[in-house]
Amino acid sequence: MTAKRFWSLAAVALVSAALSPTGFGGPDPGQPRVFSPAILARITPGRTTRAEVEKLLGMPWRTIFADDQDEPGPTIWEYRGRDANGTYLVHIELDGHGRTTLFAKIPDATGEAAARVAAPPPAASGKNRSAAKAN
Repeated sequence: MTAKRFWSLAAVALVSAALSPTGFGGPDPGQPRVFSPAILARITPGRTTRAEVEKLLGMPWRTIFADDQDEPGPTIWEYRGRDANGTYLVHIELDGHGRTTLFAKIPDATGEAAARVAAPPPAASGKNRSAAKAN
């Protein structure tokens, strides 16, 4: 095969993949997927890591970086899902250490849901406790 023929075929393959509904052969992350309740229950804020979320759910449909110049914020991963009740959004917030801090499954029909949130870190010992006793 000549170099000219190779590059022509490579260009056709890349354009075809880019124009296909699923991109380069993977599922379209914007299409609602079925996530079992057991899989979603395995995501525990405060314990589940970014790598574990990716292993359980795959790549997110959307990633949002909620930090600014003054203070770092969470990274938000969102997934589109569907079940017998309709479509929903899975919203996961990750801290700077790559741990989940918040998980919510939000039905599109209502736009509202309770969130599971990581427990706050234990109170610092030492100075704060002493100052509280002195007052």
